Amino acid sequence: MSITAGKWASRAGRLLAAYPTSCSAWREADGATIRGAIRGVSPYTGNVKRDGAAKVVFNISSVHVPSLAASQMNTYLNRYDVSQRIGGTRPSGAADARENIDRMLASLIGSSAHWQGLYYAAVELNGAGIRYYGDVCLVLRDSEVGADTKVLNRNSFDLICEPLRSVTSPRGTWDAVRAEQEAAEIAGTWDELGDMALCKILKPGYADDRRLTIGAISVGVLADEDYLEVIREKSFTVGDLAEARLAAADAAVDGLVADRLRRGPLPSWTELLWRHRRRKADEALKARSVPTRVVVSAGRVR
Repeated sequence: MSITAGKWASRAGRLLAAYPTSCSAWREADGATIRGAIRGVSPYTGNVKRDGAAKVVFNISSVHVPSLAASQMNTYLNRYDVSQRIGGTRPSGAADARENIDRMLASLIGSSAHWQGLYYAAVELNGAGIRYYGDVCLVLRDSEVGADTKVLNRNSFDLICEPLRSVTSPRGTWDAVRAEQEAAEIAGTWDELGDMALCKILKPGYADDRRLTIGAISVGVLADEDYLEVIREKSFTVGDLAEARLAAADAAVDGLVADRLRRGPLPSWTELLWRHRRRKADEALKARSVPTRVVVSAGRVR
């Protein structure tokens, strides 16, 4: 099984061709805007602003940031790295869902790394990543992302959820061969990201006569936990980061906790601990010359 080259361009072409004549020009314009936004191209001037282009991001809890930033040699840890570091091992018996997916994806992409050496990230346009996975969004430098970097058009855990579960786990038993076939259908490369994003954002039958804005495209690329997943075959260090991003909502809560600490009512210990950890994370990143930015809008960046 392999990832078919050019698949996403063909899918994007078929999607655009299926719109009725009354709105086809609008959707063609939307398609061009989406593809351009992924590269950081302004839909108005055609100028390229790399800060506004699609990025590979990892969200982690602020409590873990100082450890990552403590040394240029420290690397981001996946679940297997953590288990090895603390001397833990997985209980004997059947592999769990994550392990099944990791083994299958390593086979699909022909990974030169062991299946335990895969690291999962998300594609982000100009937001702060997936808050569920952590309040600090770490953005990789563009130089760390090759054109052949593998991307899935959804969270790989969708392979064990319905309706895909009926295909990958018929009769309740994981089938790695069927799972790999299904994963190949949702897989592409970073070079195809513009077409993958187009297929994710534009919906069949969308007949409106208004163009999509960059903000709408940004939300379409990553909405809550609905994202394009990047499969990275190696970890990274703090030196590989372009910046760290914080959500405006988190920054507002941080400020509210600080204000209540001064004027009352006193915040809870949980709130104080969270704020303390964020201060430590910010200091650790600053010490390594990694800028921290609060994301206040999903729209175009200046």
